[in-house]
Amino acid sequence: MMKRVRRQILALALVFCLLAAYGAAAYADTKTTSVTATVGKEFNYSETISGEIKEMQKSGDCPGLVFGVVAQGFVIYGTPTTPGTYTLQTVVNMKDGSSDTYSVTITVNAAGEGGGSGGEQAVVVPATPSPSPAANGKVTITKHPTGETVESGGTAYFVARAENAETFNWGLYNPSTDDYYTSKQAQEHFSGLSVEVQGDASDTTLILSGIGYSLNGWYVEARFFGSDKTNRAFSNGARITVTGGTLPTPKITSGPSSVSLERGKTATLSVKASVDAGTLNYQWYKNDVDKNSGGTAITGATSSSYTPPETTGTTYYYVNVWGSDGTRESTHVNSAVAAVQYPAAPATPTPTSTPTTQTGTQSGIQYDVPTGTDAQSGTSTAQTGGTTQTGGASDPQNGNSAPGSTQAVVTTVEPEGVSTSSHARGHSTIIVLILILAAVLLAACIALFILKRSQQDEF
Repeated sequence: MMKRVRRQILALALVFCLLAAYGAAAYADTKTTSVTATVGKEFNYSETISGEIKEMQKSGDCPGLVFGVVAQGFVIYGTPTTPGTYTLQTVVNMKDGSSDTYSVTITVNAAGEGGGSGGEQAVVVPATPSPSPAANGKVTITKHPTGETVESGGTAYFVARAENAETFNWGLYNPSTDDYYTSKQAQEHFSGLSVEVQGDASDTTLILSGIGYSLNGWYVEARFFGSDKTNRAFSNGARITVTGGTLPTPKITSGPSSVSLERGKTATLSVKASVDAGTLNYQWYKNDVDKNSGGTAITGATSSSYTPPETTGTTYYYVNVWGSDGTRESTHVNSAVAAVQYPAAPATPTPTSTPTTQTGTQSGIQYDVPTGTDAQSGTSTAQTGGTTQTGGASDPQNGNSAPGSTQAVVTTVEPEGVSTSSHARGHSTIIVLILILAAVLLAACIALFILKRSQQDEF
C-alpha cells in the first residue's frame, strides 16, 4: 500500500516539474534579430527595452565590436575586423519577474562583398515580421540619428523622427562607462559645449557646438513618448567621433592630507581625480618648502597613492596628474601640498668615566684605595694613611714608565690615631674571652652530669 502511495506522489511531482518548466519557457521570451556588417566599416546597433529593468546579462562577442549595456537597453558598435557569423545575447530580467532574451546574430562580410551600412546603422532583418506599429497608435521611430565625425571644437547635427509621439528628449551616453546625460545636463557637464534642440516630437534636430575631445566615443540618442509613458521608443545611438584637439584636463576631486606621526608609524597619501577622455597618470613629488611646484620627483611613485618614508622634521608632498591616450597628453595639474611631520630622535646620553681602585691586604683586613695619576710625574699613585707612594718614575726618552711603575704600592690604610699593634692586642683579647666562655660551659656540663649520677645512686 505504501509503495503505491509513494509512486503516486512521485508521478505528481514529475507532472508539476514539467508544468513549471513549460511555464518558465513560455514566460521567458527570446527575441532573435539578424544583422549584417562589413569588415572595415563602422557598425552600430542598439536595442531599446521597455519596462522597469532589474538587471541585464550579456554574453558573446564579435572581433572589433563593443558590446555594452546602457540605461534602457544595449548597444553593439565599432568596426568589424574578421569575417564570420557571431551571436551576441542579452538576458534581461524585469522588476515584475519576467525575463527576456535578446539574441543578435551578426554576419560580417569581407571588405568589398557588400552588406552592412558603410558607417551607418546596420540593416536589421526581423526574424518574425510584425504589423506596422503606427496602425495601433504605438510610438514608432521613422528615422534614427546617424553618427558624425567632427573636428575638435566643431559642430554636429543629429536628426530623428517618430510617429504617434507627444513628447521627446535628447540624451548622450557612454556605453563604456554607462554614464548618461540629458541634453541639458550634457551642456553643464562638458566644458565649452553648446546644445540646441529644434523641432517637435515628430521631427527634431539636436545641434551640438564646441564639441571637445572629451565627447569622442559618446553616443547621441533620441527618446520619444506617447500620452502613456509606457508607450515609448528610443532611437539607435549615433556615435560622435572627434578628431584633432587636445585631451581634456583632469579634475582633482580630493587631494592628499597633512599628518603628524610618531616615530615608527607611517601614513599613505592619496589623490582622487577624473578625466572625460584618456587615461590618468600620476607622479609624486617631495619638497623642503610648503609649495606644490619645484619639488623633486620621487622615483617609482606613479600611482594614485604614496607612502612616504620616516624623515625627521617636516617634508612636503604633492602629486602631478595628467591624461593621455597613447599619442597625446592633457594639461598637467598639481594637487595641494600635504605636510608629513616626524619628531626629532631622542638625544644620546654622554658616557661618564668610572674611577678605579687598588686593593691590598694586611693583618687579614682588605682595603680598596682609589688611584689616580700624578699630574707632575705622570705616575700612578695610591693614598696610604695620608702619605703618597709611587710605583716608579716615567721614562722621559720613550714615554713609558720605568720597570715597576705600572703597579701602585698598596698599603693598609690605618684609622687616624690607631696603630697596627693595638689592632693585634684587640684580636687577642677577643680570642681569650671566647676560650674562657667555652671552658665555663664545659664545666657546667660536667657538674650537671655528676649531679644526675649521684641522684641515681641514692635511689
